[in-house]
Amino acid sequence: MADRLFDEEFFRKLQLLTLSFRRQQAQHAEGRLTALQRGGRVEFADHRTYAPGDDLRYLDWRLYARTDRLFIKEFRKEEQPLAVILVDASASMGYGTPPKWDQARRLAAALAFIALAGEHAVHMATFAGGATRWGGQINHRSGFASVLSFLERSEAQGETAAARAARDLAERQPRPCLVVLLSDLMDPSDPRGALGVLAAKGYDLTVVHVLSPEELHPPWQGPRILTDAETRHSRPLVLDSRLLSLYLQELNRFREGWREFCAAHQMLYLPVSTATPFEELLLHYLRRGGLLK
Repeated sequence: MADRLFDEEFFRKLQLLTLSFRRQQAQHAEGRLTALQRGGRVEFADHRTYAPGDDLRYLDWRLYARTDRLFIKEFRKEEQPLAVILVDASASMGYGTPPKWDQARRLAAALAFIALAGEHAVHMATFAGGATRWGGQINHRSGFASVLSFLERSEAQGETAAARAARDLAERQPRPCLVVLLSDLMDPSDPRGALGVLAAKGYDLTVVHVLSPEELHPPWQGPRILTDAETRHSRPLVLDSRLLSLYLQELNRFREGWREFCAAHQMLYLPVSTATPFEELLLHYLRRGGLLK
């Protein structure tokens, strides 16, 4: 399955990259001190003077032998950082040469591999048709094959439902985490409200806006019948230079609107074209954009 997405040489290059947890890094670095916490990774943090009622199991007897004073050992619990990857699986993602869906799946798989190689947990989901389809949470690199299987079983069909996916995420994972949304953002319900709520709650959000070269630079002119990939509604048009110019202006406004929204909510906005070679896109563009390092 993996060879359909990228080869072993590319896997080796991915191991040199890490995900950039911009908000979560600061939260994990603080770490709340406790006598002992279960789950996650627990590391020694500091000593404090013994007080009546403290658990005697955590007395530092070696320090007592040197100082003749009682100290309790304290520990810090470090939770495994979680990366949630939401992939638009609507019918419009099947458009383009190569299809946006193929590029989005490859990006999702690569990001999952990078996260797992960095000892982060990964939770993958696809969304379309008003529903969000969740895979199982993967906590170790050995589970990467199940990520690939999940993506390969998914198909691009139905209408976009990014807002529903964002709300589902908030219910399923109420603790802030890193979230990467891969979508063409052609969503009549406009998910910006739901994404803004996640940002306000401290989620670390990146929006990867995937478009095809045909959408960025339409090659057609003359009479055409345009059919919406998701609603199947059709409309006859005569595509001349004036109409194409208006289209490009509207597309630029659409992309700039998303850029401004993401900047205002401390999200990364990364517009990508499926015409960009995948290796260049992942190893260079996403690193410059701040998602990878």
